[in-house]
Amino acid sequence: MRPTALILAALGAAPLAVAQPYNYTINQPASTLGYSISFSAPFQTTPGGSSYIIGTAAGADGIPGNADDIASPPGSRTVPGIAGGNTAANTIVNLNSGSISASGSSGPTAYHPSGSFLVNFDVAGATCQVSNLSADLLGGGTASLAANAAVNYSTFRTREPSCTIFSLGTINIPVGNISATSITAAQTAPSTAGTMTPVIGQPGRHNFSANVDALITVTATLSGAPAPIDPQPVTLALAGTVDFNLPGAPVAATVTVNQTQNIPGPFLLDPLSFNEPLCNGPLLIKLTLASTSTTIGVNASLTASGTPSSCGPADLGRQGGIPGADGALDNNDFVVFIDYFFNNNPLADHGRQGGLPGADGQFNNNDFVVFIDEFFAGC
Repeated sequence: MRPTALILAALGAAPLAVAQPYNYTINQPASTLGYSISFSAPFQTTPGGSSYIIGTAAGADGIPGNADDIASPPGSRTVPGIAGGNTAANTIVNLNSGSISASGSSGPTAYHPSGSFLVNFDVAGATCQVSNLSADLLGGGTASLAANAAVNYSTFRTREPSCTIFSLGTINIPVGNISATSITAAQTAPSTAGTMTPVIGQPGRHNFSANVDALITVTATLSGAPAPIDPQPVTLALAGTVDFNLPGAPVAATVTVNQTQNIPGPFLLDPLSFNEPLCNGPLLIKLTLASTSTTIGVNASLTASGTPSSCGPADLGRQGGIPGADGALDNNDFVVFIDYFFNNNPLADHGRQGGLPGADGQFNNNDFVVFIDEFFAGC
C-alpha cells in the first residue's frame, strides 16, 4: 500500500469541505436595483440674517453692499415691510419659517449595481460569513430628485420692478435638483455567522442569509453644490441561494437597505435665484439649513459567480488529489500534502521542533502536527 493510503487510513478520511470561501463579482448587466430617497431640512431663521430673500443687486453671494453687487445693469432691490424703509437700498427680508424637501424613487429606470464580496460557506456547520463587500449600488447611474423650498415671509416690496409682495402664508419655490451620482456600500467588519439550509429536493443548493455591517456613502449635489449627506452606518440584509453543482458556485441574492439619517446643522447653501410670485421680479434666496434628514431605501437583486479563495496554508489540493488550492479543505489536501512530504517537497515543510509553525528544512512529524492544526483551523 502506498504511504499516502497508509497514512490516510491511519488518520481516517478527512472531513469533506471544512469550509469553502468564494470571491464573488456581481454580474452587473444581470443585477438590478430599485431605490427610494427622501430628504428634508428645516431653515434656520434666527438670528436675523440666517435665511432671507434679497434682490439680485446683491450679486452671487446674496449679501448686499459687497464688491460683487450688480451695478450694470441694475438688479432688483428688496425693502422689508409695507411702507417705510430705505427704498434706495437692497435690504434683506428675513424668512419667518420654511424647509426644503425632496423625494423620489427609481421608477421604471433600470439601475445595475456593480461590486464584489466574499462568502465563506460552511456546509457541515450550516453557517456562512460575508466579508469584503464593496458595491456601487447605482452602478454608474444618477438618481435625481426635484427639490422645493416651502417659504414663509413677511410682506416686502421690490424695486425694478416696483411691487408689493404681501405675505401669503407659505409659498413653494423650486430650488433645483438633488442629484446622487453614486450610492456606495463598503463593509466595515466581517459579518456574524449567517445561516445555511439545504434546498429540499435539490442536492448541492442551499439558501443562505447574513447581516452585513456597512457604510453607505451618497455622493450628491443640491443645485450643483455638494449636498450635506454624511456616510451612514447600516446593516445590510444579504440573502439568497448558492448552487455548488455549477462552476463558480453562483449565487442569486437580494440586498435590502432601509435607513434614516439625521444630521444637526447649520449648513449654509449657496444663493438660489427665483422670481417673486406677484410681479415676477428676479430675487435671490439665501438659506441656512438647521438640520437634515435623509431616508434611503434600496432593494437590489444580485447575480454573481465566484472563484474559490485559498483556505490558507493547508489548502494544497483540489479534486482528484491534484496539487493546487481550490478554496476547500478536504481529503484532497491530505493526499497532496503526503505526496509532497515523501518527495521532500518544500511545500510540505510546515513545522519545526515542538510542533511549531515554520519551515526548518526537515521532513518529520512536526510537519504533520502543524499541517493538521492548519487544516482543522478552517478557512
